[in-house]
Amino acid sequence: MGLDVKYLSIFERHKPKGYAYKEKRMSKYYAYAINDRAIYLDPRLEGRDALYTFLHECGHVHLRHCHAGANVPEWREEYEADQYAINAMRAEGVAVPRERVQWRKRLMRVLIEEADEPVDEEVLRWAYGREWRKHV
Repeated sequence: MGLDVKYLSIFERHKPKGYAYKEKRMSKYYAYAINDRAIYLDPRLEGRDALYTFLHECGHVHLRHCHAGANVPEWREEYEADQYAINAMRAEGVAVPRERVQWRKRLMRVLIEEADEPVDEEVLRWAYGREWRKHV
């Protein structure tokens, strides 16, 4: 199914300049942005889930996570890309898909548990909610 035409203007406003949008069936994570100047999205995603995921990948590009020399922990990059997607959807007046955000928070908790460095309090709060102090 892929990107919903009712969100086309949002896609165009956020799509990084010079990047192509491509659909590709994937077995994990549903999307990625890479240095070949393309954002790939699994066509099985629909509606607001597709929009959120696309905006998340746009966030990676706009925040320069995809560039060589970016020395940012993965948990930080994923948190920043999620915040980009959430803020963009809210600014566009589109409800953020709760289930997609919960799925992203579960993924974030895995990245936090695998982290070799201390994780910022704001990220812990977002990933764990009221239980964040147990993970400091």
